[in-house]
Amino acid sequence: MSGLIYSIAAELWRDMKADYTLRLDASFHQADNDCHGHLLNKAGRDAHISAWELFRGSETYAYRYASRELVEWWALHGRLTLSAFEAQWLNGRGDQYAYEAHWGATN
Repeated sequence: MSGLIYSIAAELWRDMKADYTLRLDASFHQADNDCHGHLLNKAGRDAHISAWELFRGSETYAYRYASRELVEWWALHGRLTLSAFEAQWLNGRGDQYAYEAHWGATN
C-alpha cells in the first residue's frame, strides 16, 4: 500500500506533462501564426536557437532571444510556465483524478 501514493503521483505527473506539452504546442503554433514566423530576435537567429525552446525554457532565456513580436504576443496571451500549468491542472482535475485512481469512479 505504501507505493500507491507514489504510483498515483507518477501517473498524475505523466498526464500533466502530456497535457502541458499539448498546450505548449498549441501556444507555439498560434504564436508562430500570429507573429508570421517572427519568433526569434537577431541574437536568437545568430545563435541558431530553437523557437520552440522559447516556450519551454526559462523566462530569462525566452526573453533574451524572443522577437519583439513574440514579446508583444506573450503580453497579450501570456507565457505559460510548467509550474503555473501544474497548479491550474491540479486545481482543475488532479484531486478528482487521484481520488478515482485510488477509490474507483462512482456512479
